[in-house]
Amino acid sequence: MRTARLCKLLITNDRYTYDDMYAKLDLFLMLNRITEEEYVELTGLLVGTEASKGSIVDDVG
Repeated sequence: MRTARLCKLLITNDRYTYDDMYAKLDLFLMLNRITEEEYVELTGLLVGTEASKGSIVDDVG
């Protein structure tokens, strides 16, 4: 789907804010603009990109 490709492009080029993109992905999934498989892939990219930037803090400990 075109929506998934555009989201992937935005995520890989770091052209988003984490909370905003996560909300958009949730909405796209609810409106069937992306499939569950695409949602899993895109949220994985999103979390992986944020973790590599050190933006996600682990609350363990």
